[in-house]
Amino acid sequence: MDSVRVSAGSLGEFVMRSAIDNTYRIFNNTAATGLPGRLSSGKLPDMTIRYPLCLLLFVVLMFTWKTGRTQGRERGLETTANASQFYFELGGPGVIYSFNYDGRFGPYENGIGFRLGIGGAYWNGDGYVAVPMQLNYLLGSRGKYLELSAGATYAPGLDLFGNGTDIWYGTMGISFRKQPLGKKGFTFRAGFTPLVSFTSGGSFLPFGGVSWGYRF
Repeated sequence: MDSVRVSAGSLGEFVMRSAIDNTYRIFNNTAATGLPGRLSSGKLPDMTIRYPLCLLLFVVLMFTWKTGRTQGRERGLETTANASQFYFELGGPGVIYSFNYDGRFGPYENGIGFRLGIGGAYWNGDGYVAVPMQLNYLLGSRGKYLELSAGATYAPGLDLFGNGTDIWYGTMGISFRKQPLGKKGFTFRAGFTPLVSFTSGGSFLPFGGVSWGYRF
């Protein structure tokens, strides 16, 4: 049992180290350029990402790395061992909406896990399909968690940054999550979920998401 806990902690530490390095590079570049994002249906205001925001996210990720060895040990009671759930999300990595599955990588309520979904939209003869994929890490206990997430969304037909070339978008998130502890029931999540262009020099689009689901 101890070996499983050490492995989970080591994996969490590796993920957090990578997230810290990559997030710092992205925010550092964006702070200098202030690049705007653009939806196909119109333009969003220019957004300049300041160093204090970069520092805030860096501190949060550092806190996650430091506490990673003590996370992933809260066990469930009467339901799926890895806290599986399906949920519907407005906004977030699916951009407009998405349907998602979420679960832990071990028999725990918190710690490292993943989400995989599908979404999209269609209007005026045009549309897109989005497939959001992320790793996430839950800090907290007793059904109330801080969720840190990072990944990518495959979305052909969606032009968020006006370059006409993006089909993959980088995603990250800082969210509050509430879910039943060790039993079936409804779940809720809300947070800050920005999008990043892989082909426009790390252009950054502030975004958010809110979701409702069912843990089984």
